[in-house]
Amino acid sequence: MTVALTIMRLQPLHNGHINLINSMLDENEKSILMLGSVGVIDENNPYSYEERLEMVKTVYQKEMESGKLFVGGLKDIHNLPKWVDYVKSHLPFPANIYYCGIHQNAKQFAEKGFSIRLFDRPLGSLSGTLIRQKIRDHDSSWENDVPFEIIPLIKRKDITR
Repeated sequence: MTVALTIMRLQPLHNGHINLINSMLDENEKSILMLGSVGVIDENNPYSYEERLEMVKTVYQKEMESGKLFVGGLKDIHNLPKWVDYVKSHLPFPANIYYCGIHQNAKQFAEKGFSIRLFDRPLGSLSGTLIRQKIRDHDSSWENDVPFEIIPLIKRKDITR
């Protein structure tokens, strides 16, 4: 059985994340999405774990209810050599394919036996940093960068302060 894993901060969930998650769901029997930086709230991480989980549930409720997609959380441990073992210890079931957009993480997961599915992130592509800046600048074009279903969830929290 193929079980995919990805780790994302989702600050906020955007269409680039959606493309990767949809690929995982299409290409594997089960998928695990682990939300990183649980418990961290700051300028770069304005949305709590619960808020990010609500964003994912809003878009992927059917997949979560069917067991096709599992969502969990990870605290930051700031220890790269132990990171993969830490992640594996928090998974609900073993995964064998790691989906990522960052080469550095891929190496650590490949060394632990994961197949790697690397998604290129072209220069100028979507990023949570750019979306948060648009929100802070009151530039409504950010709404084109996220799934329409979660726009009300994002608007509910004022991150402009």
